[in-house]
Amino acid sequence: RVGDLISFATEPVEMGKNILAGHSLDNRASVAALTDEIERAHPGAGVIVLGDLNDTFASQPLARLAQARLWNATRHIDREERYTYIYRGVSQTLDHVFVSSALAVNWVAVQPVHLGADYPAIYESQPGVYRASDHDPLLVRYTLLPYHTFLPLISR
Repeated sequence: RVGDLISFATEPVEMGKNILAGHSLDNRASVAALTDEIERAHPGAGVIVLGDLNDTFASQPLARLAQARLWNATRHIDREERYTYIYRGVSQTLDHVFVSSALAVNWVAVQPVHLGADYPAIYESQPGVYRASDHDPLLVRYTLLPYHTFLPLISR
């Protein structure tokens, strides 16, 4: 996760300045190229890119993933529920699920499970009470097998 490498910076970092923006675009371009390569080698392959991408919907790096014909399942969450992270009271969507067209046709639903971002601050100071992450996980449901309808056989 390149986005977290800011804590290992050797130069002072100006707050609010995204020193990794170019890096982020390079990483998304690499993921997009890998996706294209997989789909050329294996047409119809199911490709999933997911997790904490540390970018919002309007970012150029996420637009690069969409150019690779990856479908953003996260866009189908209601706007009020779409957040996966809260920083200083501002809710953001930093976690995403992108899938190839082979999986997009089998999409059923996607929803955040608000466990981490909404974690009450009062619990943070209590010993023995921990949260797993400051991000909310995303639950995505797909049908991976084709639907079949079985009709009963009736004979006399």
